[in-house]
Amino acid sequence: MSDGQQPLRNAIHLATGVAAAWVLAVPRPTALVGLGAVLAGALALDLARRKPAIGAWLERRLPGVYRTDELTGLSGATLLAAGYLLAAAVCPAQSAAGGIVALAVGDPAASLVGRRFGRDRDRRGKSWQGSLACFAGASLALWILPFLGPGAALAGGAMAALIERRAGRLDNLLIPVGVAMLLNLWVA
Repeated sequence: MSDGQQPLRNAIHLATGVAAAWVLAVPRPTALVGLGAVLAGALALDLARRKPAIGAWLERRLPGVYRTDELTGLSGATLLAAGYLLAAAVCPAQSAAGGIVALAVGDPAASLVGRRFGRDRDRRGKSWQGSLACFAGASLALWILPFLGPGAALAGGAMAALIERRAGRLDNLLIPVGVAMLLNLWVA
């Protein structure tokens, strides 16, 4: 994927943060059913993309949204939907919403800054500049939430950055869950 195609992927990633409002606004069973439906839709797309005609059609409509390493396996979107659902299933709504926000803001921040300013990448392609951007973006997004103070926001941002740096392709699955579980210490 070229850097010119990454903005669409980042914009979609950021837009998924609306799931945090969903988790906070509706009763827990409704939130879980809604997130489960999104996961089912993402899985269906992953299966459909394996057919060459559908894969080509999606690539024309959403150029660069799917990375090369996602063409035959689970997409980042599917892992993201699974992470959001898992966070909402195992944590209270406020903690889950924090985990969702941390991923929705922190991961695109890491991508944007890491691609533009990243130096000395590790074997996973991660740079310290991207990791710091993940920390800053996630921390600021969490701090805006009315039920979290600065300590919880900084801890959540640090957790998001650590997972983003170490988890590779599984970051979309693990960041919302890891951050939500940590935030549970503050909002439980």
